[in-house]
Amino acid sequence: VGNKARSGDSGLRVRAQVAEHFGKLGYRFASVISKDARVSRHNTLGEGVQVLHGAVVQPASRIDAHTIINTEAIVEHDCFVGAYAHLAPG
Repeated sequence: VGNKARSGDSGLRVRAQVAEHFGKLGYRFASVISKDARVSRHNTLGEGVQVLHGAVVQPASRIDAHTIINTEAIVEHDCFVGAYAHLAPG
């Protein structure tokens, strides 16, 4: 990995670099969904997605790899969230 984020860079770039590095080594990342999150089973979650406490992911949404749906954030139905995104609460 070895690359430091420059001032002003988001965590997106760092997450992408880490995922790419370990992906090339054959590692795979589990998606993690808080027991207190509400996630429809009628959507698509990519590898390494994190859905935190109180978050809601409505049906027919697609969340790409290594995205963070933070505490109490909401993804409405039929939405697309790209890889390495970070959705903040509210």
